[in-house]
Amino acid sequence: MVLCSNSPTPRARKGGRTRSSGTFHATNGGGYDSPKGDAGALTNDGGGGYLYTAVTGEVSHFNSSGIQTSWVSADGLSTISLAAKLFAAQ
Repeated sequence: MVLCSNSPTPRARKGGRTRSSGTFHATNGGGYDSPKGDAGALTNDGGGGYLYTAVTGEVSHFNSSGIQTSWVSADGLSTISLAAKLFAAQ
């Protein structure tokens, strides 16, 4: 997932993946414009992370670094939790 701020500060690049390919641009209203061809919606989750809701209703959760942490099916009956372990170069 790639996020770009509309502020004069440099772009903030976030790692991780969604079903889309492209860049989400922050809007003045606090939301994000989706990349061309992506009808899903990206929103802040209120805790520093992000929620990506696909047009199918599936929801992917991302932490503040843009790393996907979970996925929930459209009917809410299936959930996959993901854990990432970061390794430091020695």
